[in-house]
Amino acid sequence: MAAAVPMSAPVAGHQTTSNVVQDAAPATLSRWSDLHVSNPAAVVVPKCESDIVAAIRHAKRHNLTVVVGGGGHATFVPVDSSTLYLHMKEFQAIEIDADAGVARVGGGVSTGTLLHRLTEQGLYTPLCDSNAVGNVGCLLGAGNTPHVGINGYMVDSAVGFRVVTADEETIEVDATCTGENLALFNALCGAGHGHGVVVSATSRVHPLAALGLTDNKIWSMVMMFQPQALESAIKAHLALQPGPGPLYCQLVFNRGPPDSNMAGHPVIVLSIMYLGPAADAEQAVSSALAGDVRSAAAQVDTQMIDVLSINNALEPLNVHGGLKSTNGARLTRLTAGMIRSAFSKWLSITDALSDSHLSLVSFQSFNPRVLQANGDSGPGKDMFLEARDRSHIMVVATWCSSTDSNSKLARYVDDVLQTCRQEDGAQPRTIPNTMRYKEPLENLFTKERIAELQRLKKHWDPTGVFWSPYVGAYRDE
Repeated sequence: MAAAVPMSAPVAGHQTTSNVVQDAAPATLSRWSDLHVSNPAAVVVPKCESDIVAAIRHAKRHNLTVVVGGGGHATFVPVDSSTLYLHMKEFQAIEIDADAGVARVGGGVSTGTLLHRLTEQGLYTPLCDSNAVGNVGCLLGAGNTPHVGINGYMVDSAVGFRVVTADEETIEVDATCTGENLALFNALCGAGHGHGVVVSATSRVHPLAALGLTDNKIWSMVMMFQPQALESAIKAHLALQPGPGPLYCQLVFNRGPPDSNMAGHPVIVLSIMYLGPAADAEQAVSSALAGDVRSAAAQVDTQMIDVLSINNALEPLNVHGGLKSTNGARLTRLTAGMIRSAFSKWLSITDALSDSHLSLVSFQSFNPRVLQANGDSGPGKDMFLEARDRSHIMVVATWCSSTDSNSKLARYVDDVLQTCRQEDGAQPRTIPNTMRYKEPLENLFTKERIAELQRLKKHWDPTGVFWSPYVGAYRDE
């Protein structure tokens, strides 16, 4: 395979011009969550890079702040009457160079779309676990992925970016650049929001055959436990750690969907995925999932799932609207006490608030060896991804319909995160993809990297035309 290098030619379909600045109306902006969203001053749906430049000029002329949207899942990004919302949905180009081992992906391409295109050609790249999430936006926020134990986070596959800057220039940045362009590339890999408009991102791709999947299918097991079997679920999840690189586990607290025989009832789900041969999967889990654990489960399903179906289990969560929030913490260790405490708090709040039954808690666990190794060498060592040794991610996701419930859920989230982080005993860390609204920057990066992000903002966007979570993010502060 040839060396993975950025594609040099811009996407031809992005070079025409049109006038797309329009007044916003309530129906023109739909996001995954209705939190922190009101009608923007303008919505722009660019069809080409010239349209993006026109939108930046319009924002400068009218003193608006540009918010760039792809999949619309970033609940930490506010939209209000001083926002020009730049919706990248027309940037759907995907250029795959299998010989070079790279794919150039437009700023509006979703995870599901890219998954299908790559799979059709017998390829894969690390992707997040939701089909509806924007690929570029997820990449800019570090990009957790079920492939983390094999390839690392999504940023570890990043090769280059095509960016329209605040001074209305279009540039290509990658790890071979120098000076401020190199600094920008490093920041885009994990702290990429607010530096410019990413027209496309280029990432490494790999042959699906390299995973050694049995019959090109992914081995998976789903174990469902009722609340009284919580200890068995905890035992099973912890016994699987640390597993081999291809093993990816999630322990989830949720309530049965309305159309199931467990409708509204609390359920504990242990989901196990193995991105390798089925025989290796069975060997990896056999000792951890002994007879007593299996017998405690209300249901055990082992399946070989199609690669294209890897994210389908989360499809019901992709609907737009409602007051939703995702709040993450990366943990150095996971204990039974943490899990028990989180379950108790989740059960209590969802019992108390009838409109919060779609809220959930997820503990994701994986082998961090490759993630660490990527950070010990270039270009990974300079990317904005902290705490690569952490092998557990806790996500506290809330979903309700009333502002009163949302306020109570926000306090619950604080409680759960604080309790688990205190027992973990490490410096709090999350990634931008799962950061909270107004997340303290020290929970994301070191002081040195925060200072570098603020310096880069002054260099690349001195007038603050782009909204950034790192500099002047929230106007009420």
